[in-house]
Amino acid sequence: MTQADETSRRKAMVLSAQRTYAAMKSFSDTATEGALKAGIDEEIVFLIKVRVSQMNGCPFCIDLHTREALEAGAEARRLFALDGWRGTPSFDPAERAALDLAEAVTRLRDGVVGDAVYGAARDAFGADGVNHLIMIATVTNAWNRIAIASHMLPGAPRPRLN
Repeated sequence: MTQADETSRRKAMVLSAQRTYAAMKSFSDTATEGALKAGIDEEIVFLIKVRVSQMNGCPFCIDLHTREALEAGAEARRLFALDGWRGTPSFDPAERAALDLAEAVTRLRDGVVGDAVYGAARDAFGADGVNHLIMIATVTNAWNRIAIASHMLPGAPRPRLN
């Protein structure tokens, strides 16, 4: 598929589902704003977006969120190590709790997020913070599925509403 075909496909998807796309964009923006207002560090929000996108195999979203994180000042070495975060000392306990929660939301093993995972996140961020982290992971999972299903390519611009 050429870049022109790709852009045309994405634009058609957005135009045919404008209200839904606008609602998704609003959900995404609200989730991010809520997390930041709740005191969750912006870098943790980026780490979740990149990690969830890695888990889902979404090349467009991995590229997008990695670039956003780097532009916001995230350390490249931490982003490079993110896929193996459990095996590196580069992440602090709060970041580990957030990443563990994001992975649990993405996988939903046995249909639930385990009590230990939820509890560790609650201890690090409080109940309100956990709710915001869950929303970030959830909206990222949804965007991953949209991007994968519509064959969005890394480096391509985000679809825009008219």
